Amino acid sequence: MEVDEKTGKTLIDQTGQPMYDINQPIGQVLPEWTGGMFNSFRYKNFDLTFSIDCQSGGLFYSETRNFNTGAGLSKETVGKNDKGFDWRDYPGSYTAATGNAGNGGIRIPGIFANGPLVGQENNRYISARAYWYTARQRDAREVLLDASYVKLREIRFGYNIPASFLAKTKVCKSANIGLIVQNAWLIWATTKEYGIDPSELEVFYREGGQLSSTRQIGGNLRITF
Repeated sequence: MEVDEKTGKTLIDQTGQPMYDINQPIGQVLPEWTGGMFNSFRYKNFDLTFSIDCQSGGLFYSETRNFNTGAGLSKETVGKNDKGFDWRDYPGSYTAATGNAGNGGIRIPGIFANGPLVGQENNRYISARAYWYTARQRDAREVLLDASYVKLREIRFGYNIPASFLAKTKVCKSANIGLIVQNAWLIWATTKEYGIDPSELEVFYREGGQLSSTRQIGGNLRITF
């Protein structure tokens, strides 16, 4: 948002909408670093293997975030304004002298940059749609999200069938049966609160409406002849 140099307050146009600086650097889509690890543990006839991958930094555009706030579907779009009334109620007609006729709407703190009240504190309430759909979506910082994450990608728990049992078959030298889970757990990501998994983007710089993540669980049998 554009800020008044003297007061440090957000500049508001006469319609009640904040003004914005354009072509300002926010960040980059490329991560600072990526990494991963694979571990394997064995105890007697049992074995446990798992892989973890992670990423630090990078930004991506989120259509889920953009749509949910713009359409009023996310929980943050529900609330009360500084008058104590539901901001989803319509604010009513406005005049510079008397303000809004209704009690609803959202008032963005700042000072008027133009109009009859230029330089004075903003007293105009705008509709919830005008705020969440228009004002917030004009601010790229609201829809460019941090792509950092730590994820348990896969885990397998196995059991080696005893050689004494396999000897009876006269076919198998060794056999291991296991339970495997893929896409096991998004351990950490700043975007988890929005229901977005940054490790599953269709393009590294864009999330175009991500469906809920699925976890695959299956069996695995390894045989050596």
